[in-house]
Amino acid sequence: PITSLPSLLLLVPQRCGHALISASAEGHDRVVAALLTAKANVDFRNPESEFALREAASRGRTDVVKRLLKANARSLSQALSAAKANDHDEVVKLIHAAMRDGGNGNAAASPMASENGGGGGD
Repeated sequence: PITSLPSLLLLVPQRCGHALISASAEGHDRVVAALLTAKANVDFRNPESEFALREAASRGRTDVVKRLLKANARSLSQALSAAKANDHDEVVKLIHAAMRDGGNGNAAASPMASENGGGGGD
């Protein structure tokens, strides 16, 4: 498993994208943060058209969704549909707020501030 930022930096960008999707789906917020720091493409889609925001939204990974929105993830309507289909009301609210904000991630910035100091999620 990937455990440190230096090991992440050795990955090619496509591998970072696949790792971002997996970490997002599993709710590993600190891994997602490290991958984004390593310049993983927040909107990367794998051959199955999966992408990090939709995978996190469909599983109710609230902290990860906040982080991805703050990183300006797009395809909000698809992620919203996934969250609604799985009854993840908190995620639905976050994505609606990001949509109202124009999708630039600022709506998710405020909740992130309180979460940045704490651990957990991995």
